[in-house]
This record gives sequence, C-alpha cells and structure tokens, in this order.
Amino acid sequence: MKILVNGCSHSACARTQIANIKNKLVLLPESKRPSWVTKLSDDLNLKNLYSMMTPLFSKSSDRFEHDLKSYLEINSNEFIVTLAEDGKGNDSIFMDTISTLYNFKKLNIKLDFVIVQWSGPSRKLISGVPKMHPITSAELLIYDGIYRYANPHEYYEFGLNLEPAGSWITLNNMMILQNYLKDNNINYAFLNYFPLDSSLENSFAFKELDLGKFLVYKNNHPIFDGWIESIKKDNLSIDKDGHPNEELQQIIADKVREQINLKRNLN
Repeated sequence: MKILVNGCSHSACARTQIANIKNKLVLLPESKRPSWVTKLSDDLNLKNLYSMMTPLFSKSSDRFEHDLKSYLEINSNEFIVTLAEDGKGNDSIFMDTISTLYNFKKLNIKLDFVIVQWSGPSRKLISGVPKMHPITSAELLIYDGIYRYANPHEYYEFGLNLEPAGSWITLNNMMILQNYLKDNNINYAFLNYFPLDSSLENSFAFKELDLGKFLVYKNNHPIFDGWIESIKKDNLSIDKDGHPNEELQQIIADKVREQINLKRNLN
C-alpha cells in the first residue's frame, strides 16, 4: 500500500530524516507526534511513515525529488508519505500535492491512495517575515524570498484571504486536484476540516466536486459545515483551534481506512 497525505497541523506528524552513513541511506525517525496519520499507519501495519519537507520549502525542486527518491530507495513497496505542515493553507496544499504527484509519476511509482485534509480558506502563501530595524527597533516587513504560511495565528500582517474569495480559491483548488486524480486513475479522499462560504453553492467549482469523495463528520455538509465547529462542540479537540484529540484521530483514521478497504474490494 502506497499512500500520500497532505494537510495542515490538524494532520501533521513528526518528520523523519534521511542520513548517509558509510555510503548507506538510513532513516533517522523522530519521536512520533500523534495524529490520525500515525494511527492510520499503525492500523494498516505500515511501518514506513515519512513526513517530508514540502516542495515549496525544499531548497529546490531537485532537492525535494532527491529526498523523495532517497526515501523510496529504502522503502518502495509500502509507505505513507505525508506533506502535512503546521499553518499550511489550501494554495500550498494544492500546489504541493500536484508537484509531489508529478514526482511520483516521474519515478514510475503508482500510488494506491491520496488523502488531502483541506485547511482554513483565509490562509495563504507569502514570502516575507517581520524583522526589527537595527537602529530604531521598529518592526519592518522584509520580503526575504523565504516562503511562509500567513494565517490567523502568524504572519497575518501580510494579509489574509477574505471571504468569499478564500472559499472560492479553495473550491477551485479542490476541483482541479480532483480532476487530476481522476484523470490519472488515482483513488483519493478529501476531508474539508474548515467550513467554506455557503454563498458559493451555485459556483461552477462547487457543482463540479464529487461530494461522495469527501469524508464527513456525522451529518455535516462536507463543504459548508466541515468538521471543526462540530468536533469542538463534541469535545473531540485538544484546544480552541480544533486540533483532534486521540478519539477524533482514531475516528478520522477509521474513515480513511474504510475508504481504502472500499477501494480494495472494488478491485
């Protein structure tokens, strides 16, 4: 089983490092950061879980491709590769997923399943950071060319997506990624954690989405309700930001596993 995951901090787990020791590639895993991804890995008995630096944050696309190729030289038969990162927005989730799918295709690796957890629509990619003026100590916005995630918690001074524009961008990202996955016969599931603006119900992008491919919480609408507000009301989060507690991590892992088993049965 070969699985690719992407998302934000609600899916992120610890990163594994690759080292070259005596001309032999070895993995140096960090202690696990619990998430539904680690539970899925355990439930499927997939010991090869690799959380990668995303393509945007690698020094170059060649570096990312090299790291991915190095990992697959060690574990090429069964694995979960996850790109989930803290603070990640849907523009980055979309671009990273597409880029990584291209890399797998170049390496002639056929994925069995892709699961994407979509983040908050206000988040976006920026390339700057606030720094202090060396003399006046005034805060300056320096565009240093380093990619970062602007979200309601950090780097918001660079601006956030307002509604309904943020939701419109997210819906289009979902539609384009969905069509790529279907066109390439890659089985997938989406999980929309944050609610999107319901005024877009008649938009072209929304109407094009296959809602049957979305994992849903209870009877929530997969797009306009999402998960976060309901799971907080049900005491399934560890904080006010709705990060899953252990019970919710298992609920999500079970839903993903059901989709994977459904795919196996259909084959």
